[in-house]
Amino acid sequence: MGKTIQVFGFPYLLSAEAVKKFLENHTGNGTVYALEVKQSKGGRRAFAKVQFANNKSAEFIIDLASKGLYYGPSYLKAWEMKTDIVQPRTYVEHMDGVTLNFGCQISDKKFAVLGSKDVSIKFGIGLKKIYFFLSHASADYKLQLSYENIWQVVLHRPYGQNAQFLLLQLFGAPRIYKRLEDSCYSFFKETPDDQWVRTTDFTPSWIGLSSSLCLEFRNGVQLPNFSESFFYYKESMNQFILQTGFTFSFSQKLALVPIVHLPEGIELPYKILFKISSLIQHGCFPGLALNFNFFQLVDPRRRNIACIEHALEKLYYLKECCYDPVRWLTEQYDEYLKGRQLPKSPSITLDDGLVYVRRVVVTPCKVYFCGPEVNVSNRVLRNYSEDINNFLRVSFVDEEWEKIHSTDLLPRASTGNGTRTDIYERILSTLRNGFII
Repeated sequence: MGKTIQVFGFPYLLSAEAVKKFLENHTGNGTVYALEVKQSKGGRRAFAKVQFANNKSAEFIIDLASKGLYYGPSYLKAWEMKTDIVQPRTYVEHMDGVTLNFGCQISDKKFAVLGSKDVSIKFGIGLKKIYFFLSHASADYKLQLSYENIWQVVLHRPYGQNAQFLLLQLFGAPRIYKRLEDSCYSFFKETPDDQWVRTTDFTPSWIGLSSSLCLEFRNGVQLPNFSESFFYYKESMNQFILQTGFTFSFSQKLALVPIVHLPEGIELPYKILFKISSLIQHGCFPGLALNFNFFQLVDPRRRNIACIEHALEKLYYLKECCYDPVRWLTEQYDEYLKGRQLPKSPSITLDDGLVYVRRVVVTPCKVYFCGPEVNVSNRVLRNYSEDINNFLRVSFVDEEWEKIHSTDLLPRASTGNGTRTDIYERILSTLRNGFII
């Protein structure tokens, strides 16, 4: 990254492209890294703040201006500035032409794809984040995935296949940014942070429904040493297959996903359905594993509800994702039958003033069901104690379950149009319209 200079004396307010072309006629194509053109406060003349890709180009323009640099009849002055337009980035790895597959892993050897996008990726040691840059519907987007939202990374190098696959298994979704439309008075070779505004899932719920991301690399591409960047990393030479996914019991038209909706002919109690959604949202088993056999296994009209609740709670605490919950539940019920005794959940007596309440956590892309959790009671809960199971505590947090900042809700200074972000609208819509379980 080179120096930033100011060039003063343009006869009127020019477009950034015109100034860039003028300067690069002297310094060479691609030497301007960032540029902003502004009107001077004291008159008609305009000036440009220019950040060059290298110091040599900046020093050349300053030297040229000292000897006589003209734009038409206007004499230009140039001097070095103390502050840069764009701060230097610390990316270590940069790869283009990568296919990003959204979806979930459904077995050790299979990944179900909900949708795909061509992306470029940037990451590096010390960043603790991986960035995906892509376009959708004539707009540019950036996905920022924190390492703390990744619980395992597996590089699949299947023998005899024409691609390699980097599987990122997730705790949560990436943060999504949309690039603001360019002003004709500014140019950036690489979009600065203040030109990205937070937004929600712009796909048909691919991001919200995904529990994993799968990066697909062409065979023969030189891959970086991923083990240096990711702690929970391993490699596999076994066969790995991508197949088209589907949403058996999810609606992609809903803003809050993933929430399980029962198919026709199936009825389940609210607390069982709440738990099933929670298990899928927390990655205990893939949502694509839902089928009629599964719903029959958790139907209290067919199974003892104590067995169902105990098995689902046990499923929540498995160390690995259960790819075949139908088989697992069947084996669990067989164990209950062999024991000839119904499982018992530990009973915990709460102190006065404490109650159990279920919680719903809404992020910009996803929704999570939690609990029941211990909460301090209040007058409303005490007055309606018989309906305590119908109460929900709703929280709005960011993708890593951190606080949402005001700059993620209100317009940034660079937008200048007074509109709220899509995250603000998502929160407002949830408060107004609620959601269906």
